[in-house]
Amino acid sequence: MALRNRFTRSFPTVLAASLPLLAISACSPHSPATATTPVAVSVSAQAGPCSATQLALGLDGGDGRFNGMSHSGTMLVLRNHGKAPCTMPARPLPQFTDSGRQPLDIVMQAPVGMHPGPVLLPVVVPPGATVTSDMRWVSGNVYDHGHCESPAFITLKIGKEAVSSAFSGHLCGAGGKPSSYSMTPFRAATTHP
Repeated sequence: MALRNRFTRSFPTVLAASLPLLAISACSPHSPATATTPVAVSVSAQAGPCSATQLALGLDGGDGRFNGMSHSGTMLVLRNHGKAPCTMPARPLPQFTDSGRQPLDIVMQAPVGMHPGPVLLPVVVPPGATVTSDMRWVSGNVYDHGHCESPAFITLKIGKEAVSSAFSGHLCGAGGKPSSYSMTPFRAATTHP
């Protein structure tokens, strides 16, 4: 009881002494949040949206690193052939089409974890640089009443434009559901394919 009384008597004194310090630090123009914001804004402000003429899409199977146990995948590789940096969505949704360019019913799996998930900031692609994303899917008809699709093309919509590449994967899904894939956000390439 004596300890409680001592705490309740000293708490107002400690609080009164702390308030001026809290007010000064909250109003300081040099807080870490405001010091880093202009740098992030200036980097993306220099880069306009990527265009289809600026980007080239390629696929890299990684010498089979995606294949095994009825699963497959590929690395999506986007290279900026332009002379200026540009920005693109971190996860543009692909569209799969057949040889006649008709859309196929193939959807992205909901990412595991938070829903709707974290906000993905646009990716800045410097001139001559490459960004990559890993895509994986079930490639064997392992489902009851399953079905499979073999797209001829994959297209990424970036802004109002699109980039495409030939596609040779085989995606399978359960009966009554579309075939699906998972995809990581685009990031700077660690190696140059």
